[in-house]
Amino acid sequence: MIIPAVAALDVTMTVSEFLDAQIIGLENKQMTDVVNTSFEIFNSGSIGSKSRIKIDVLNQGKQVARLWSHEFIFQPNDREFIEFYWPLQNRTGKFTISAKYYGSNEIKDLGNYSFQTKNQSNFNETIQIISPKIYKDKIAFHVKPEKTTEAYVIPLRYPSGWIIEQTKSKIYQGKMNYIEVDMKPDVWNKGTIVLMVADGNGNYGTSEFQIKRESFLNEAVFSTINFLEGIFSKFL
Repeated sequence: MIIPAVAALDVTMTVSEFLDAQIIGLENKQMTDVVNTSFEIFNSGSIGSKSRIKIDVLNQGKQVARLWSHEFIFQPNDREFIEFYWPLQNRTGKFTISAKYYGSNEIKDLGNYSFQTKNQSNFNETIQIISPKIYKDKIAFHVKPEKTTEAYVIPLRYPSGWIIEQTKSKIYQGKMNYIEVDMKPDVWNKGTIVLMVADGNGNYGTSEFQIKRESFLNEAVFSTINFLEGIFSKFL
């Protein structure tokens, strides 16, 4: 749309700017106890923005998961590949995935998509989640599995208004594997967070813990260690 703007004797023409996110690819892949939903999205608009994708997964009208992507810069003509992992937890049948785009102070509905699950195998709670701690913008904890595997960290429950991202990490048998999850909290009220770690092969672990931000001293130590590890990693 062309909008004329008049100031004194000067006349200028400006073109309205917009951001338009579109899903151009979608795939659902069922593992034993986890479904991998992947999107490819395209910015057909004229501006860029810091962006996120959120999905809500429903089964028989009940919410299974509310998941956020990482934040990414979405420029005109960019394509972005986004992956989500969500748990089946003995649920079967038809699932509905509702996707929304958040960016440029706008929310855009990207549509609803259906997925039919296959039969599931047995599940084993063999992964330990140890000593989760909440910092300003991260949750940190250790994981101890019974075998070496790739693991998916899935936030199952957390306060409305918060963003807790997913991550995946290689974890090693017999070791205390350190994992961090990025988050963007809203209001720090009382409540709980539930995290799941699953390997996609039927092995999983869950942890429910109170929302309690670590002390300033603990957070300062945590930030210092992260900073030093970032420096040393450049030389390794």
